[in-house]
Amino acid sequence: MEFKTKSSRVDPFLRQKGIPNVVLSWSLNPQWIIDKEEKGTATLEQRLNAAKEACDNGYSLAFHFDPIFMKQETLADYKDLVNTIFKTIDPTAVKWFSLGGFRYTEDLKHAILKKNNGTKWYLGEEYVRCSDGKYRFPKSLRTKFYNELGNEIKEHKNIRTYMCMEEESIWDKVQWGKSSVMKSLHPLR
Repeated sequence: MEFKTKSSRVDPFLRQKGIPNVVLSWSLNPQWIIDKEEKGTATLEQRLNAAKEACDNGYSLAFHFDPIFMKQETLADYKDLVNTIFKTIDPTAVKWFSLGGFRYTEDLKHAILKKNNGTKWYLGEEYVRCSDGKYRFPKSLRTKFYNELGNEIKEHKNIRTYMCMEEESIWDKVQWGKSSVMKSLHPLR
């Protein structure tokens, strides 16, 4: 069972030792994105400190980078985020990472713009309509981000990592380590 949060409230879990089939997970972004887009949530430092407390109490952990705001200048921020995690968290406690680029439907875009007086910093970027009708960053940018972030994670430990809500054509283009992610998952393909 996975409990996923943007909070730092882990006290109820600390009342007992970690349970083998319970994973506590956090959705993370660089702090400047948390400040801009996640009002009322715990800071990055607070989330990581809570994760460390849970880990120290025997819980397994997971981390989700979703949504990733894929601008060329944010890649370094996300790579720094990976390294910040492992300055606080023992990599052996991490069960998985998920990576998911920002995506939206037409209805979601209109709701975001309505709520934000017709403007939002990330909606000015280039997006393409995908086969599921959602708009995503261009494939070349998504592939670059997933390749670099996955490899950055794997520099610390070969932690199970996957891409959330991505189409097969992206999975085929992502390579972490020596083989493509798709071939690693489906060796008979």
